[in-house]
Amino acid sequence: MLKFKNYKINKLLIENSGFDKVKKDNELGIFYKIVPNKTKNFDKVNIIQGIKISPSLKNEYTIEVMICGNFVIDRKDEDFTEDIILTNCGAILYPYLRSLISLLSSQVDRKILLPTLNFYKFIENISKDDLYGDASSYTDF
Repeated sequence: MLKFKNYKINKLLIENSGFDKVKKDNELGIFYKIVPNKTKNFDKVNIIQGIKISPSLKNEYTIEVMICGNFVIDRKDEDFTEDIILTNCGAILYPYLRSLISLLSSQVDRKILLPTLNFYKFIENISKDDLYGDASSYTDF
C-alpha cells in the first residue's frame, strides 16, 4: 500500500532570458530522485521532481519548477514491490508538476502543456544508484 501525504514546492522560477536564436524548440530538462527516510526497510520516501524549460525561438523564458512529494509505504502489504516506489510515486506527483509549469507559463507568454509521462519507460534506463538519494536528505512534512 502506498499513501500520498502531500507535496511542497521547492523552487518556482520564471526568468526572461531572451530568445535563443539557435534553438527552434524548447529544451526540457527533467530531474527525478527518490529519497528514503532510512537506508534499509524504509517506510517513507520523498520524491523530488523537477522540470527546467530553456528559451528557444518560440519562448524567451526560462521556467524551472522543483517539487517534493511525501509518501508512506506499507511494506507488509502483500502487493508491495519496489516498482510501486519507482513508478507509482512519480506518476502520482507528476500532474502537480505539470500544473505548475502550465500556470507559470500562462502568466507571461503562452501556456506550455507538458505531455504525460510513462514513468516505467522513463526510469528503465536509469540505474537505481542514480535514482535513489541519500537517506540523510529525507524530510518529513
